[in-house]
Amino acid sequence: MLGTLIPVDEYKNGLLMMRLLIYIVETLKGNYSFKTLTDVWKFVVVSNAVNELLSSTKALKSWGHTQRKDGTCPLEDFQQSASIGRLRYTHVYSDTITVLKEIAERDEVLDKLSNAMRMDNYFPESIFYQLIGSPEIILFSGN
Repeated sequence: MLGTLIPVDEYKNGLLMMRLLIYIVETLKGNYSFKTLTDVWKFVVVSNAVNELLSSTKALKSWGHTQRKDGTCPLEDFQQSASIGRLRYTHVYSDTITVLKEIAERDEVLDKLSNAMRMDNYFPESIFYQLIGSPEIILFSGN
């Protein structure tokens, strides 16, 4: 069973749940090599930190999805290149902020990003979810 230790915003966390289901399905199809439900969950929580941070203010959300002249947006940049190999499980939020600041500096909007992040609208809700039971025994492959 998946539950939370605190009340959460179901709209804000809808993306988290959708991503969990997508990665379960894609793992079952053989597109990812996760072995257990716990493996999928850890990946989804860690990789969702950027979505939580960007959705904390309208300004951050707008910037994260704004298309640049080259056709990319900061969120794509983060997911497809800038964060690869740089997000540690134990420091995912601080590592995510560091990478987002580097992207904002390249986009010449670091001051705007820093101001938006100072507004204290951000709260890492996904870390308050817990899997109850034995999710590590739910296997997706025999390997």
